[in-house]
Amino acid sequence: MPASAFTTRVAVRWGDIDRLGHVNHVSIVEYFQEARAVFLRTGGMTTHVAVRTLTLDFAHPLTDHDHGVTVTVTVTVLGTGRTSFTIEQHALDTDGRRCARATAVLVALDPETHTARPLLPQERAHLDAYLHRSEDRPSTVG
Repeated sequence: MPASAFTTRVAVRWGDIDRLGHVNHVSIVEYFQEARAVFLRTGGMTTHVAVRTLTLDFAHPLTDHDHGVTVTVTVTVLGTGRTSFTIEQHALDTDGRRCARATAVLVALDPETHTARPLLPQERAHLDAYLHRSEDRPSTVG
């Protein structure tokens, strides 16, 4: 995880725990969504974005011992295009272990027409502040 990662915390709720004592995978997707919204709002960006692609990798279960605490979620920008951007997110348990990773391509939308629109300069500046500059990372086209 690069030093330029945006970090926030999301509460583990009682209803997130399944019968096996694990946080249900759907709840982890919700944690990623909540963190994305905080990331966008913190930078003054609109939350008028659509998820074009979402890829998930579950590495380690969150267990019921994590109930009542927070999960750390990081957001890093992997690339930007004309109307879209790619982010990578990590969910970390209370011991700092990576439980899940998500990669998402998000498209900026015009709130009136619900069609793709170019990223605004201030949005691009916010995304660039968290850009992970690595030659082996994918960039967004669009």
